[in-house]
Formats: sequence, structure tokens, C-alpha cells
Amino acid sequence: MREYGVDRKVINKAELLAIEPTFTAFAHRIVGGTYTASDESGDARVFTQALAARCVERGAQFLNDHDIVQLSKVDDAI
Repeated sequence: MREYGVDRKVINKAELLAIEPTFTAFAHRIVGGTYTASDESGDARVFTQALAARCVERGAQFLNDHDIVQLSKVDDAI
């Protein structure tokens, strides 16, 4: 990862648990990990639900359980 500009470092179990205490329940199975200070994570479900709501606010319509058989282009829109 460093080759691509990502400052990732190998850390031991104590360092990992200090950074992410939620892993404490699994500490007996952990020997270490990697850490990248610039990396972030989040709740994908909350993110996608909020994204869908914003799309609907802007006029998107979600059609579940439908098969797409053709896309039609009119000017610059589908």
C-alpha cells in the first residue's frame, strides 16, 4: 500500500485494541493488525438509506423486483 501512497503500518494486539476497543471481545484470537490513519469506515446501511432518501427528494424513483429489458436515451437523459 505504501507503494501507492497509503501510510499503512503493522501494529501489535495492544495497539490495535487501543485504536479499536470493540475488538476486545475477540482479543484472544488477535495477534495484531494493520492501521492506516487516513482510512475511514462507516455504517453502509445508514449511508445507503440516506443516499436513497436524497435521491428520492431529487426525483429518483426506485422500482424493486423489476427486470430491466431496455434503456432509452432521450437527449442527455435515460
